[in-house]
Amino acid sequence: MKLLAISVLFVSLAAAQGTDALLTGTVLDPTGAHVPDAKVIALNINTGVAFSVVSNSSGVYLFPVLPPGDYSVTAERTGFKRFALDKLTLRTGDHVEQNLTLEVGGVTETVQVEANSEAVNYLTSSQGGLLSTARIQDLPVSGRNVMDLVLTQPSVVGTNFNGARNDMLNISMDHTNIQDNFITESLGTTQIFTSVDRIEEVRVVTSPADAEYGRGSGQVQLISRSGTNQFHGTGFDNIHNTILNANTWSNNRNGLPRSTQVENDIGGSIGAPIRKNKTFFFGLFEGSINHFKSNVTSTTLTQTARQGIFRFYPGCRMQTRTPTIPPSI
Repeated sequence: MKLLAISVLFVSLAAAQGTDALLTGTVLDPTGAHVPDAKVIALNINTGVAFSVVSNSSGVYLFPVLPPGDYSVTAERTGFKRFALDKLTLRTGDHVEQNLTLEVGGVTETVQVEANSEAVNYLTSSQGGLLSTARIQDLPVSGRNVMDLVLTQPSVVGTNFNGARNDMLNISMDHTNIQDNFITESLGTTQIFTSVDRIEEVRVVTSPADAEYGRGSGQVQLISRSGTNQFHGTGFDNIHNTILNANTWSNNRNGLPRSTQVENDIGGSIGAPIRKNKTFFFGLFEGSINHFKSNVTSTTLTQTARQGIFRFYPGCRMQTRTPTIPPSI
């Protein structure tokens, strides 16, 4: 059994530009005037982790770093009803503006608003696409490498990102570059196996890349999966069996049966809370069990040859002990 990948990740909040989401906007009253000193809370629905800020004198609030996920956004201010927005989906690298309008009333009253779709990422000029968790899990890929799915994105042709060569590409996972910086001739030169069960989201930026990314006109940003307040996991066994294989041309020619080939790519993952709303874990295991048996045609020496006695027939096309073509006289 050959171990391909095993990892246990203890996930905490990490701040870095480029991969985390940015959420900003203005808190307004019914007339459209700015509301300062309003308390705005962004609550991650899956982990229960809350982020809190206060709007400035112009009514502007800013969450510069939010891990990708589904959020409930609330705003409170004395003399106004509590505003609640459910649910706002933020993806990897999103830059979103969401204004919050408060209604006059008591803080014990709540105005509930539900977002009908994912947030619109319009505070950046970068062009690209996103592979969400659902797409990563649903799209078939034989090698189970999520990097193969990058080729499904618009403007990506082989190692060409919107006309830029592959040496202008930056591939990162959890804010860290994972490229082999000596050999960068294909998308498969990353130094770590990126299993589809390990990756939560993939964001592909074809051009132009904002200054916050630091390097590369093209970006492939991978975000690892983490645990949540709920237990969740996966299990798989990819089978490659002799019965499913056709025989080779050479075996058919020589009247030989199919070569034995039994492959099992097995693995699974699990995520769960260690302490709800605080600490989570995610573990992944992948292994490969291979059994092969094939027919081999080899040269076997006769008993006479093993004794060092060799006989040759000059002039024969096949100079063996029993030539098929006799020597010419």
